[in-house]
Amino acid sequence: MMKSLRNDIVWTGVGPILLMAIFLQTACTLDQQILYHGVGLQVGLQHDPTTNVVGVGEMGTGSAPPRNDHPHDCDVSQLRPLLGSLVVTAPDDAQRSKQLDAPLFSPDELSKLVPLLVPAFRRATSTDRLFFSLNSTPFSPGQGKTTGTIFVRHHHMHVALNPFVLPVDGEPSQMAGLMTIKALEPAQEVFDKGSGDRLWSKSETMHISLKIPDELPRELGDAQSGKESTNIDTDRENGYKTLQRQVEDLTTTLKDVHAKVTRHAGELESVKAEVKRLQDQIANKARAQEPTKSPLKQ
Repeated sequence: MMKSLRNDIVWTGVGPILLMAIFLQTACTLDQQILYHGVGLQVGLQHDPTTNVVGVGEMGTGSAPPRNDHPHDCDVSQLRPLLGSLVVTAPDDAQRSKQLDAPLFSPDELSKLVPLLVPAFRRATSTDRLFFSLNSTPFSPGQGKTTGTIFVRHHHMHVALNPFVLPVDGEPSQMAGLMTIKALEPAQEVFDKGSGDRLWSKSETMHISLKIPDELPRELGDAQSGKESTNIDTDRENGYKTLQRQVEDLTTTLKDVHAKVTRHAGELESVKAEVKRLQDQIANKARAQEPTKSPLKQ
């Protein structure tokens, strides 16, 4: 009986804690909805914690709690330039006064990620965020992990990054430090001026808000692709000019060779004529020096 009582006491003390742990684990699992899971890439929806603020509006009066502008209708041509403009900045360990910049997403990552985010935005609710996970980091392509969330509120696109994860001595290690995120032109960064509508949770220290343009000129594109396109065009133009110079140099060389061959051919004919003249002269002298035979000796 005492053993049974002790078991009841233990269950009474531990049971609620165990149930709470199971509940929290289940809640965390239900908090995310994975829409795509592939090699090195994951995209889905998760609950936006900043929408948990209970507003008086939920009781019928006063201001309503913050909500996101979801579902959000966008296309690849609009979303790619915005995300492609994002750059992560970190201090250079070798030169303390120098900053190292790296695109948050490579062109290949943008080509895979953006087409998945477009339908995810259309499925999101006003209390959802989009989350993404990449098996790569800006400063270590092909290794580590980049994770973050994206959402639209007040007609602006907001991006929050978690600390990057890198393998150190075989163990995952978070990398954040003094890193910051910024946007290159043509994207325009906007700043929260304390409207009372909290956008970020306390753990989101690396984040940025971007103005969603009504129309983005096609020729601008995202910063990375624009740079690459410019580099490709420049390389092609330089290659064409180099080839053109090589052809011109070869043509000039061939002309010089042809002129030299023609000149040498003329000189050779002159030499041949001189040799024949000398041969004829020698033959004539030889004939002139031959003794004349007497007719009496015949």
